Amino acid sequence: MGFNGSTIDYEGIENELRKVDSSIFALSPFTNNYSVAVEVSKIIKKIFGKKATVIFGGAHTSYTEDICLSNESVDIVSKGEGDLILPRIMKAIFNNQDLYDIPSISWKKDGKIIHNESNKEYISADDLPLPAYHLISQTFRGAIPYGRIYTSRGCAYNCAYCADTLYKRRKPIYQSIERSVKQAELMRKYFGVNLIYVGDESFTYNENYVREFAEAMKERNFKWVSQTRADLVNEKILGIMKDGNCKLIKYGAETANQHLLDLIRKGIKVEQVTKACEMAKDAGLSVLLYYMVGLPDESFETAEKTVSFAENLFKKKLIDLVEYYITTPYPGTDLYQNPQRYNLEIIGKTFDDWREDQPSVTNTRFLTNVQIFDLWKSGLKRFGELI
Repeated sequence: MGFNGSTIDYEGIENELRKVDSSIFALSPFTNNYSVAVEVSKIIKKIFGKKATVIFGGAHTSYTEDICLSNESVDIVSKGEGDLILPRIMKAIFNNQDLYDIPSISWKKDGKIIHNESNKEYISADDLPLPAYHLISQTFRGAIPYGRIYTSRGCAYNCAYCADTLYKRRKPIYQSIERSVKQAELMRKYFGVNLIYVGDESFTYNENYVREFAEAMKERNFKWVSQTRADLVNEKILGIMKDGNCKLIKYGAETANQHLLDLIRKGIKVEQVTKACEMAKDAGLSVLLYYMVGLPDESFETAEKTVSFAENLFKKKLIDLVEYYITTPYPGTDLYQNPQRYNLEIIGKTFDDWREDQPSVTNTRFLTNVQIFDLWKSGLKRFGELI
């Protein structure tokens, strides 16, 4: 059975909330635990009543604001990057001011939903305080295998399936090397972390930044991994990464079928994936590929071609790992907003169904959601036999 919130200890959450002295509560749910956030918001209203303001934010809620605000327990939805918006909301609430002048929010007044104008400005992380790692319980020290940082916000590409919808279709805005280093050092200080995961979708977009980052990580004896696109690497930059203590690089390969890559606007060629793996291995890096099943126009034949292609890369020792997922049309993606464009039928009834490890919420022209799920399980088994 897929996770649907039934394993959440809501009674325990209520007991903890009753210890809190607050009037503003901010929740940032993923798509498949949206219902959990709604239940928590109901508990908040049960305990604190009308004096409590519940704010939802994040990628999921930024594109489902009307659905979120249809719940009586949700008062405000912050859309897009909330770093500067949330303080303004809090200030307005504390000063008993209305919210009309705060950009990129949707909110309720007298039972009516109001959508404020969107903020067109992008945020530079250097203008923000460093994450308050010291506020996180130190019981996690030694139990966290790696620390994740994002050196930039934004992705210049426009893949139809990508769930990182807050930063899509814009060139990355990088934070300073000094800030990235400080984040890594703080995670080492508070949690004993010596491995850093660079979460940028296209980390090697700016080679100069990669070079400086690699030098800084090596100087401070950090190991690190990163992910990027197969068309954004070359022998030189991969060698620099390896010399700078990078251990693993991840590429988004998605499928071994060129017409599917073109359909989802990935913007790469299948052969570029092979070449990128060869270059990474020549540099001495381990390689992980991301693949999916259930993309638009997926069929038994295309799914088999992808798995066979990846198996061949394993046998040639060009890759070490595969992460294999079921394509999921998250809110904000073009797959979600325009499924007819991709001959997709979205059949998920609640957001609890939006998962990458249970029967798909879509049917393609050639496959049902159950067939996609069966192909995923079969592919996982085959990959597992190669590792």
